Amino acid sequence: KRGSMRIHCLYRLDVNVVDINDNVPHFPENLQYLNIAESTVPGGKFGFIGASDLDVGKNDVSSYKLSPNDYFSLEVHKGRDSVSAELVLQKALDRETQPTLNLTVTAVDSGNPPKSGTLQIIINVLDINDNAPVFSSALYKTQIHENLPMGKTIIFLNATDADDGLNAETEYSFRSKGQDHVLNVFQIDSKTGAISVKGKIDYEENPAFEIHAEATDKGQPPMSAHCKVLVEVLDLNDNAPEITVTSLLNTVKEDAEVGAAIALVSVLDKDSGNNGAVKAVIASKTPFKLDTNYRNYYSLVVNGPLDRETTDEYNVTIIATDEGAPPLSSTSIISVHVSDVNDNSPRFSDPILNIYVKENSPVGAVIKTLTATDADVDKNGQVSYSFLKSSSDSLPFPTMININSESGDIISLQSFNYEELKTFQFKVQATDSGVPPLSSNVTVNVLILDENDNSPTILAPYSEHGSVNSESIPYSAEAGYFVAKIRAVDADSGYNALLSYHLSEPKGNNLFRIGTSTGEIRTKRRMSDNDLKTHPLVVLVSDNGEPSLSATVSIDVVVINIKDINDNAPVFSEKLQSLDVPENTLPGVKFGLIEASDLDVGKNGVNTYKLSNNDYFSLEIHKGEDSVSAELVLQKSLDREQDSVIKLTLTAVDGGNPPKSGTSLIIISVMDTNDNHPVFSRSLYKIKIPENLPSGSTVLTLNATDTDEGSNRNNLFRIGTSTGEIRTKRRMSDNDLKTHPLVVLVSDNGEPSLVYFSGIQTKRIRGRKRTARQPFSGSWEMSQKASLSCLTLFNCLTFLM
Repeated sequence: KRGSMRIHCLYRLDVNVVDINDNVPHFPENLQYLNIAESTVPGGKFGFIGASDLDVGKNDVSSYKLSPNDYFSLEVHKGRDSVSAELVLQKALDRETQPTLNLTVTAVDSGNPPKSGTLQIIINVLDINDNAPVFSSALYKTQIHENLPMGKTIIFLNATDADDGLNAETEYSFRSKGQDHVLNVFQIDSKTGAISVKGKIDYEENPAFEIHAEATDKGQPPMSAHCKVLVEVLDLNDNAPEITVTSLLNTVKEDAEVGAAIALVSVLDKDSGNNGAVKAVIASKTPFKLDTNYRNYYSLVVNGPLDRETTDEYNVTIIATDEGAPPLSSTSIISVHVSDVNDNSPRFSDPILNIYVKENSPVGAVIKTLTATDADVDKNGQVSYSFLKSSSDSLPFPTMININSESGDIISLQSFNYEELKTFQFKVQATDSGVPPLSSNVTVNVLILDENDNSPTILAPYSEHGSVNSESIPYSAEAGYFVAKIRAVDADSGYNALLSYHLSEPKGNNLFRIGTSTGEIRTKRRMSDNDLKTHPLVVLVSDNGEPSLSATVSIDVVVINIKDINDNAPVFSEKLQSLDVPENTLPGVKFGLIEASDLDVGKNGVNTYKLSNNDYFSLEIHKGEDSVSAELVLQKSLDREQDSVIKLTLTAVDGGNPPKSGTSLIIISVMDTNDNHPVFSRSLYKIKIPENLPSGSTVLTLNATDTDEGSNRNNLFRIGTSTGEIRTKRRMSDNDLKTHPLVVLVSDNGEPSLVYFSGIQTKRIRGRKRTARQPFSGSWEMSQKASLSCLTLFNCLTFLM
């Protein structure tokens, strides 16, 4: 409208783009080759093309890693604005052993999470020219101002070579790859090593240069040395901003609200214009921020939740940067201490705790120390312990246990008895000293462990030691006759209640035994006229505790004589007995038989044995004090070819009136021995064959039979078909012959095959006595040995032609 005035406002906004780690380190080449002489001594360093990262700051390349190998390590050089690395030889190379090495270098940035890139380096180990040029320094440093004129020399490199001739002539050069920005700005004289300016030096583009140079001799193959030249470009803007911090709080509570002021920050730059315009930022991610108050004045305020238990101190880095060309910056670190508030309750390691206490433990003993931890500090972390009462408590815990409120020691106020109380439970509360206090609970199970404090108790009908009990048995009782069973119990548990029974008898009495776990008393043998009529026994019942406790009971066993009648016949435990007898067994050899038993005693027991009529065996009877046994006796030589199986009937007869008897069938299998020669179907064979009969044609089939059975030919020896070594196939037995005539057939592989026979007489010689675990150690005498192309072993009875 007319007469009105418009007002325009101009605001300036500065947008700061914060880098994130969205780029991986990148090598300009994925594969680099290095030629290294085999005579290079350990400690030699070799440069390679470094990696670059489009990110900046901590997201830029921060380190290098080298794959595991036997020869090289990695030496990392960290400059102000760059990180480089060199290979360092750790072990002397040997081209004849390993002419090529494959290494992997990994460049890693410091982002979160970090990212990496890899470079494959192939090292060719060179031979012959064994002295490389050596720079006077591995690292050269120089400072230059920006905008230096073209051709200005900034530094001289110097390298020497211990070799002579062409091998000592050195040429200087820049590494051609991975440093294009260097090649565009600098050049080097190949003869003098002078580095001069050939391009524009701009601080805003490159405040510093890292130049990788090489010195190469003219040997075959040539050897080279590397060095690094650090060129610092000096800016004309020579005043950096100054940061002043005024703290408002010495500490900030961990429950401080967002926006709470901690410190005042002011920034001053002595320069003017753009060189004096300053901007301050916090360098790293923290729960704080800078709020702008007025121009170069800021407030450091809380910008997120704090947790002292996670981080109790923050180092806030503030960077102030001017707008000069190039800009300068400065850094200030503010330490912010976070104070504790009571926001953590005490914590036990487990919600339920089991305590094991031995019974009869002394009163006042510490049975367990409870520990609760509190992440807070000072009073907020001081923990006290107390019992937590419950309406369900049925035991008087205050009279049984106590707890030290400071240490958490649980102390017994009484001695516990496992037989009366096996377990009980209570709760303990841990409380800190904060305001308000916080607490947590733990359930404690006390388990009483049994001690061996109770002796075994003998149960009825037998009383304990002090009175004598009586049992009676008949005089005719057989071995194993049941006398009595002792029963006992133990109030303890586990091994302390595991009982064993032992019998104590007068010296020399071996008539009774007792089951160690059952307590059953039985006879060990039949009675004899020499045994006592009354046997006083003492039974010891012991537990398995440490130490063992025991109880005893006395029993008198009275023998009663009951007259036997012959109401039982003899019985064999096996109705059929089998025997294997070799046919070459000599007459007079005896064979044991299974005895018969009779439940009757005395003369009504087994009295004699009878054998059925036969042509080969008789019976030899042996009468002892309490038993009668019998053996078969061979009376006539056996012949398997006539009688291969012999059936006999053994009869056991008692001495009763009238006598009773029982029988057992004996089956005797006659085992074959090689006692028959093979017999040809004819003693003389006559054949006619045409001349020029092809090799391998069958001209005659021989036929022979042997009345023996099985493989009763050569089953004792074998021969190696290619070695001619004769070895035994099994152990010797008493049935084997003492002398073994052998025939060896030796044949070649010609067409037709030719053969040769050789006879060998083997004789067994007794060595040391054999035992059940010792193989036969007799030796063999060989009268002749043959070793040709192909050998076959025959028994002397094998067909020969």
